Amino acid sequence: MLSSGASPVAPWPRVRWGTVGEVDPRGESLLDAAERERLAALRAPARRARSLGAAVLMRELLAEVAGCRPEEVGLDRTCGCGEPHGRPVPTGGAAGWCVSASHSGPFVVVAVDRQPVGVDVELVRDEAPSRQLLQRVLAPGEEPPLGAAGFAALWSAKEAYLKALGTGLSTPMASVRVWGDGSVSAGRGAPRGWLQELVPSTPLPVARAHVCRLVGDDLRPASRVGETDDDAQEA
Repeated sequence: MLSSGASPVAPWPRVRWGTVGEVDPRGESLLDAAERERLAALRAPARRARSLGAAVLMRELLAEVAGCRPEEVGLDRTCGCGEPHGRPVPTGGAAGWCVSASHSGPFVVVAVDRQPVGVDVELVRDEAPSRQLLQRVLAPGEEPPLGAAGFAALWSAKEAYLKALGTGLSTPMASVRVWGDGSVSAGRGAPRGWLQELVPSTPLPVARAHVCRLVGDDLRPASRVGETDDDAQEA
């Protein structure tokens, strides 16, 4: 189980871990028609399982914090272009909440909050990142991370921020800087975010994950992520 902290001003987002094998296939009944159509279009079984896992965990966690049933939670994914591939916006019984989900390999992680939130999990690759990839990710003057695990951690931190920002990878990662105090920003005028590395009670070397919340400098969240009432499903 993740440690939890309390803050009367800005507690951390609620987080839930899962693995693909733990997701009940019957959870597909929670999806709306458009989601089921997109799921059916995914040919690779692993991709379908990860997408289904994220959709189910989002509804389950949103239902818990909103005090409703998962069946009452909707997810509007309408993008600015009008297509249904934007970031999920809770509707129905969970309207007013913010949610983010990520999956990599067998792992799925979801975060919900009242403020814009982003979460990302990345598998640790067998090889260290190439120079070209580092140039795409590192901000000017930013120190290169140590090894593949350090790179996965840096990537997950920056992508979690970009997801909270709402731009995703359309914003260059090299414009994002992670600071030593746990904050993250993307240049003048961009909102500041606060990061927390997600660490299960039995840390595994195969993945790194971060959650990011956009808040003001005077509203830094508590020191640890707020876990759901039941045990975290360790990734």
